[in-house]
Amino acid sequence: MIETGDYLEDSGSGAVPTGWDAYISTAKWTGVTPIGGVWDVELDSFGIKAGLGVHGPDFTSQQMQDIEDNYDDGDLSTGKFRKIAADRYYFVLEDNP
Repeated sequence: MIETGDYLEDSGSGAVPTGWDAYISTAKWTGVTPIGGVWDVELDSFGIKAGLGVHGPDFTSQQMQDIEDNYDDGDLSTGKFRKIAADRYYFVLEDNP
């Protein structure tokens, strides 16, 4: 939470994380993202400690790689922007130790 510095709680894909409805637009969070799919938060899952990303984007694998090439290290399996599962692309806030 903003007040405590803790990560967002894990939420279902497209669901507003607990306590965040006061800080974000529920309609924008639960609607389709600019690349398709829905927003999602992961906490202690998919091999990461915390991440924020898109589940089920409409972009092709090449389009997602283009994003990676422009903003991270060029490898979707490492760095801050990652493909953490078949249809999940996330900004990794923290890796598991």
